[in-house]
Amino acid sequence: MPKTKKTALWACVIVLACMLSYCIISKVQQYNYIHSEYRTGAMSVQKDPSETFEVRELISEKQRNGGVTLYRAAYYPEAETLMLWFGGAEPARDIYIDDQPAKNCLSVSEKHGVGLAVLEDVSADAIPETVTVAKTDVQHEGEELVTFSMKNGKNA
Repeated sequence: MPKTKKTALWACVIVLACMLSYCIISKVQQYNYIHSEYRTGAMSVQKDPSETFEVRELISEKQRNGGVTLYRAAYYPEAETLMLWFGGAEPARDIYIDDQPAKNCLSVSEKHGVGLAVLEDVSADAIPETVTVAKTDVQHEGEELVTFSMKNGKNA
């Protein structure tokens, strides 16, 4: 094999290795972000940062619907806080729980392609069975509502 072909082959191998490394690192960072404990200001007042909160997972696996992914839904009963990690949803869009607009909802800036919605003052008996997010098209001309079920994990 001529030297130029070997050099080109090695260059391709190096580029592919770099791309693969980048993809793996991105997925690991995304997973760590989704499964880390995020604390709101109210939660930080309730417990020392070294203490962990009890957490109830509301869905057993990620759900995809209409181009939006709900990666994780976690409820912190001690803080009465529901956290939802979405991909593909507009971060500043409306969130509906059981067809009612979410109260006390704040959106955290998107990291690694995943946005976090935090709903505070959600009592244990008010955990929704469905969560709906408003999704807009690329030109922001229309809005589509995308609904996810949390019935399966509610009793888990």
